[in-house]
Amino acid sequence: MNPIRLMLVEDHTLVREGLINLLSTEPGIEIVAEAADAEGALLKTKECLPDVILMDIALPGVDGIEATAEIKREYPDIRVAMLTMHVDEQLVARSVHAGASAYLLKSATREQLVNTVRTLWEGQVLLPADQVKALIKMTNGSSSDNELTLREKEILRYLCKGITNKEIGQKLCIAESTVKTHLHNIYAKIGAATRSEAVAWAAKMLLTANISKVQNQF
Repeated sequence: MNPIRLMLVEDHTLVREGLINLLSTEPGIEIVAEAADAEGALLKTKECLPDVILMDIALPGVDGIEATAEIKREYPDIRVAMLTMHVDEQLVARSVHAGASAYLLKSATREQLVNTVRTLWEGQVLLPADQVKALIKMTNGSSSDNELTLREKEILRYLCKGITNKEIGQKLCIAESTVKTHLHNIYAKIGAATRSEAVAWAAKMLLTANISKVQNQF
């Protein structure tokens, strides 16, 4: 199996080198590029076409969220994890709405870093636990939320956690084919075509609501 092609985007040299040292010896992961700003990230993405990008939010000039949005417009299959010092509901919402699939603290352990890279490569989504609760809170109740059913809200909640269709079915005691039917209905109601777009829709609901008091949890 081909290794996961990883790019690191971080403006602080020591932090970037530390991440490289942590991840470069990990089996199945190949660091193919690094960059210190958004412009470099866009250039290296075009040159190397990584599978996964670890993207610092607080880049000089254009921030990592805007860089992520531009990368996802050009290369929608590339998975992006945002790196930050803090959990913040506004940043999480902006990040996911830009197309990011994970939001990771710089205080994360090596195990968490590696798990994030592998999980994103497998096509799943990772968000802080409290942010998932906040995201899904905005799917409750009004016509502006496209009138999702209670079951659809449950499934969207699991979707935001990055759980597979099979696992959702097991948790809800329904067939995987039924989960897929519910997902089809959810996508139709909110105008999404993919799992990532559905999570981004939930993120947009959060951004609009300006939910506060988010805690640092994974």
